[in-house]
Amino acid sequence: MSIMQVAKAKSEPIDLWDFSRIVTNETWEPRPYLNLIIELLHYCMNGQIENLAVSLSPRLGKSWQISNIFPAYILGNRPYAKIILVSYDAELVRGFGANVKDYLDTYGYLFPLKPTLSKDTKGKGFFKIRKTDEIQNPGEFYCNSTNGGVLGHGGHWIIVDDPTKNIEEAQSERHQEKLLQLFNTAISSRRERDPVTGQKAVTIVTHQRLDQNDLIGTLTKNRKWISAEEALIKLRKGEKLGATWVYLRLPELAEENDILGREPGEPLHPEERDRNDLLQIKKDIGEYEFNCIHQQDPKPREGNYFQDNYFEVVDYLPNNIIQEVQWADLAATSYPENTPISLRGAATAVIRLALTQDRRIFITYMDEMWEEDDVVMTNILQSARLGGKKLQNGNLKKYCVPQDPGGAGKGQAKKYSLQMPGYLFEGIIEPRNMNKEQRAVPFSNWAKVNKVYIYNKAPGPNMMGLKIKGKLVYETEEDAINRYKKVCTAFPGGRHKDFIDASSGAFGEFDIPDEGEKAIPFDPRLMGAAYSR
Repeated sequence: MSIMQVAKAKSEPIDLWDFSRIVTNETWEPRPYLNLIIELLHYCMNGQIENLAVSLSPRLGKSWQISNIFPAYILGNRPYAKIILVSYDAELVRGFGANVKDYLDTYGYLFPLKPTLSKDTKGKGFFKIRKTDEIQNPGEFYCNSTNGGVLGHGGHWIIVDDPTKNIEEAQSERHQEKLLQLFNTAISSRRERDPVTGQKAVTIVTHQRLDQNDLIGTLTKNRKWISAEEALIKLRKGEKLGATWVYLRLPELAEENDILGREPGEPLHPEERDRNDLLQIKKDIGEYEFNCIHQQDPKPREGNYFQDNYFEVVDYLPNNIIQEVQWADLAATSYPENTPISLRGAATAVIRLALTQDRRIFITYMDEMWEEDDVVMTNILQSARLGGKKLQNGNLKKYCVPQDPGGAGKGQAKKYSLQMPGYLFEGIIEPRNMNKEQRAVPFSNWAKVNKVYIYNKAPGPNMMGLKIKGKLVYETEEDAINRYKKVCTAFPGGRHKDFIDASSGAFGEFDIPDEGEKAIPFDPRLMGAAYSR
C-alpha cells in the first residue's frame, strides 16, 4: 500500500512526515536530521515552541522542508492561518510560494476541511484560501525578499529563510544593521496571535551560518535561547518554552556529543557529501568558510593577513625608540553626526609606529576621522604637535602624507611643513603597481613573527570624541583599540581598510637594522614610566 493510500485510509489528520512523502512523490527520505527538524516543527504546531532557529548547510533540504512543505501543511490543517515568508532573493522566495500553492492545490483534500485556493489567486507571492461555510476567515500566504518589505500583512507564522546572500554580505556591518532592523521592526511587528488556538505567533529562522553576526548569531547573542538538545528534553515531556529561542545547529561533520548520535567526523548526509568530499571542500575553501557554511560554527574570523594574537596591548612604551613614523591615509568626506560607522565610506586614518633598538614595533598613536580637507589637516597637525619633533636619540620623527604624482602633488607635504617649522613632513607617492593586499604583506609578516605592541593610550581625540546620536562610540581606549584590531583581522574583507593602509605605509618607511646572529630578547626594564604622544 502506498503512502497516499495509507493517508486516505487514516481517520486522524495526516502528519508532516507522511505529507512530506506525498508531495515529493515518495522521493523524500526520512533522514535522521530531517526527522529532527520535523519533530521541532510539530512542537511549533502544538504551541510548545514560539521561536525556532535552524542552521544547516545548503542543498540538504532545510528550505524544502521548512519553507515549501511546512507552510502548505500549516494551511492544510489551519486554513485560516496567515503566513509570511521572507528570503534574500525575490525570485527564490516566489519559487517557494509557487510550491506551497501547488502542494495545497493538489493535496488539500487530504486535510479535514479540504481547503482549496481562492479563485482570484493568480500570483506566486501572495494567495488566499477559498472561503467556505466551514472556513469563514480564510488564511493567506505572502512572501517577499528582505528588501521588498512586509508592510500591510500580519502573520500567525513568520518564516525567515536565508536572509543573506553570501559571506561577503553577512560580514557587512551595514547589512547586519539593516537586517536586524528589519527583523526587530517590520517582521516582528507583523506577529499575530492564532485566533483559534490562542497560540502566540511562531517565528522560524533558518539559514546556513555565514558570520558570527549573521541573523542567528545576533539572535542568540541578544535573546534568551537554549540548544535543541536541551529543549528536546523539555518538549518531549510536553513543556512549553514560551518566547525562548530553540536553536538547532547541524554540523555536517559530527562533533562530540552529536545530537543525532553520530561518531565524531561522521557526515550528516553521506550520499550527498561523504567525509572525503567534505575534507576536500575544507581544503578548497579554507577553514573559516568551512566552519561557517558546513559546520555552522563561525568562529572569530582570523583574517588572511592579521590575527588577533598578532597584537598585544601594553601599559607603557619603551624609552629606546630609534625611529618613529606617522602615516596619514587621507580621505575628505564628512557625514551627519548620526550616520552609523557601518554606513560611512573611507575615513582618514592616522597611525604612528615606533621601532625600538631591540627591534620591537609599537603603535604609539592611532586616530580615525570623517571630516573635510581643512579639518583633516588641522587634526593631523595637532597629532604632530602631540607626537613632538624629535626622539630621545635626536632623530627627527617622520610625518608622512600621501602625495599625488606630478608637480601638483609636491606642494601637499610643504603645506604641512610651513605650518609646523622644524617638523619632518614628507610627501609619499604610493606605488601604483601594488594593491592594498600587496602593500599589507610586509607589515603582516612582521606582525605574525614578532607581534605588534599597542600602547593602551594610543587612540587619538577624534576616535575618543566620536559620537553618534549623542553617545560616545568608544567609551574607553580599549574599545577604540578593538576597532583597530577588528579592521585588521577582517582584512582583506570588511568595509573599512584605512587603518591597514596607514599601518602598512608607516611600516614601509622604517629602516629596520639587521637582526644579527641572535635576536635581542624583549627587556621589560626598557619600558618607560610614561610617554607623551
